[in-house]
Amino acid sequence: EITFKPKIHTLLRDNMESMVGHIVPDWIDFNPGELTIRVAALPTSDQIPFDVNTNLIVEFYR
Repeated sequence: EITFKPKIHTLLRDNMESMVGHIVPDWIDFNPGELTIRVAALPTSDQIPFDVNTNLIVEFYR
C-alpha cells in the first residue's frame, strides 16, 4: 500500500483534478478520499496496455 504524507495532500488533490477521466487499471485499488493506492493483484499480460517482450526482461537480468 502506498500512503502519502499529509504535507503533500493538497498537491496530490490538485494533480488528481487534472487526471479526471483517467482510467485506473482493475488490478490497482485507488482510494481518492484517503489518498491511498494498493496493488490488489499482479496484472496479467492482457491487462498491460502495451506490448512487453518478456524475453528481453529475462535476458537483461541474467
